[in-house]
Amino acid sequence: MPSKRVQLMTAGIATTTSGSFLLSKTPISAVHRIAPPVLERMPTHLPDPDWRVLQQPSGSGQQSCTEMQEKIDQLTENLRLAHEHIHTRDAIIEGAHAQLVIQDMYGAKLNQALYAKEHQLENDHTKLFPEGKGRHLTNSGFIKELDRVDEVRRKNLEAKNQHKMAKQQRRVEKELIEARWKDIVTQHKHAVDGWRQECERLITEGVAKKDLPKPPKRPLKPKPAVGNADMIVNQASGSTADVGDDSSSDGEE
Repeated sequence: MPSKRVQLMTAGIATTTSGSFLLSKTPISAVHRIAPPVLERMPTHLPDPDWRVLQQPSGSGQQSCTEMQEKIDQLTENLRLAHEHIHTRDAIIEGAHAQLVIQDMYGAKLNQALYAKEHQLENDHTKLFPEGKGRHLTNSGFIKELDRVDEVRRKNLEAKNQHKMAKQQRRVEKELIEARWKDIVTQHKHAVDGWRQECERLITEGVAKKDLPKPPKRPLKPKPAVGNADMIVNQASGSTADVGDDSSSDGEE
């Protein structure tokens, strides 16, 4: 079965040093490579069967035992060559399938590494000494810069909390609107049913269709109110800041 062969192949890969990284949970790096694909062909030393024997007439006349034996030997030899060709081609196809499985595993590992790089968390660390330059920790400009970084971080945190609360508020408001809309639809359906019954009653009494009451108007679905939940503005300029860029004017020696 193909699934059993894949299990055997992956078990064999796990025991190798060059392919075990495909099955490990360790993120892939640039040093991990797989072998380039090998495009195999039929070996040149394997002769092709003589397919002309299929086109030879079977012969309507009587044949001697020697002629029949020669023909049987010829058919047997060509059948053996055909069997070797089939066996060799099956082995080539199996090897190509194995390479496809390894390439798919390698592609999955690359995709995991790319996804992790694209969705990595933003660095919220404060750089006290950007570019490796020294700073006076007691410098007033340096202290002001630390205060500014703390203020930026505080505003970022407040913005995140406000965004989270606004998202939760919108979800609750949407659920309330959906429940209210279901009640409105149900009430409108009852009103339409009552209007139809009233029209049928008036028609039986001889009232002209032009004098029948108008159907109830279909109500509009309520929309969420525009409030603070839809007006959250992130006032922070970023989560990463460099400290000491403005402190060179005070107290440096």
